[in-house]
Amino acid sequence: NPLSETTKFIMDTLDKYVPDVTCLLHGGSGSMQHILKPDFVPYYYREETHKIMLRLVERCRANGLEMTETGLPVIESEPPFMFNAVSAYTAKCGTLCFTYESNQGIGGEKRCYTPEIIYKHHMLLFEECMEYAIEYIKNNK
Repeated sequence: NPLSETTKFIMDTLDKYVPDVTCLLHGGSGSMQHILKPDFVPYYYREETHKIMLRLVERCRANGLEMTETGLPVIESEPPFMFNAVSAYTAKCGTLCFTYESNQGIGGEKRCYTPEIIYKHHMLLFEECMEYAIEYIKNNK
């Protein structure tokens, strides 16, 4: 099954530049900010994603921002029975990858954040990713 040009580009890039952590952003029109549970990765990476999520929830709350806290995902089959982008990046690089669901501030739904609030959420997310990467590098030299 041949790869699409986009997939081939991503895989080639991952061969050249292995990230310490990858955060994929996904927009949901009126959703609460949260990190999606990584279903198709080994347990270690689910634990690491959960740790980042807990730290980010704490950081958001300290800054007066809402964020959904989710539990550690439990997978019924090991190894996972299918792949998605998160599991493919993790398998290719051997480093943490997760998806952050972000409110887009659009739609008539009850939760419609302003651009300023969305920006604050993203800056806290990126700070947490950088802190995780620094800790990861220090602990894996």
